[in-house]
Amino acid sequence: MAHKAKNIHAQTSSTWMKRILPWIAVLAVSTTANPVMAGTDVAAMETKTIAAFHKDSFGNRQGNAVRGKQIATQACAQCHGAEGNAVSSAFPSLSAQLPNYLASQLMLFKTGQRRSPVMHAIATNLAAGDMLDVAAYYASQSPGKPYESTNAELLAHGEKLYREGDLKRGIPACTWCHGPGGGATSSIFPRIGGQSPIYLEVVLDVLKTKQFHIQEAYVMKAILTNLSREDIKAVSEYTSTLTAAKPESTR
Repeated sequence: MAHKAKNIHAQTSSTWMKRILPWIAVLAVSTTANPVMAGTDVAAMETKTIAAFHKDSFGNRQGNAVRGKQIATQACAQCHGAEGNAVSSAFPSLSAQLPNYLASQLMLFKTGQRRSPVMHAIATNLAAGDMLDVAAYYASQSPGKPYESTNAELLAHGEKLYREGDLKRGIPACTWCHGPGGGATSSIFPRIGGQSPIYLEVVLDVLKTKQFHIQEAYVMKAILTNLSREDIKAVSEYTSTLTAAKPESTR
């Protein structure tokens, strides 16, 4: 069974790499002409993929969802909800989030490689096993109700970018990595469907302007260079209406 799961993961990773590598190549070639990328010190930084970072941080250990519920109640529920549905649109919902991705983010907050004074303070008190446990718990929860939008024009703009991208402007479709329903196509990407549009806008702005220690974030950074403020608002609005709760294929 484990061997079969390993093969499925390898096939998924291979499919993703075949789709995204051409874009990475284009972005790498255009870095010197890209003011956002050229202005960073990424070459001097030690960057890793989420998969490599997760393995270095946690090895092959798995989380315990029962124990994770206790940790979530004590340390996370005030902002993210007891079942992972955020109490405010300013916070991300963690229900149904991919466990490897979520645990890795907690470790990034703890080490200061992802910056947030609040999350750093919380993650500092969590051992690696705690992170795996709370991630397993939230991953096992059903997603909350997606957001509704009455702005038809903004939704149409966002849907086109999410599903088709804009090749003329160097913007790939979001579905390649995040799936048609926002459920992600690999464990190295976050489930983004159903997050609040306000939170999504903030995260995209951060990805566009800040420096990172994770390679996938630099792919997003380069893509976002080509998105306008209206593009970001539109794709955030549309993504908030998606419902997928599990990793999905774009095929």
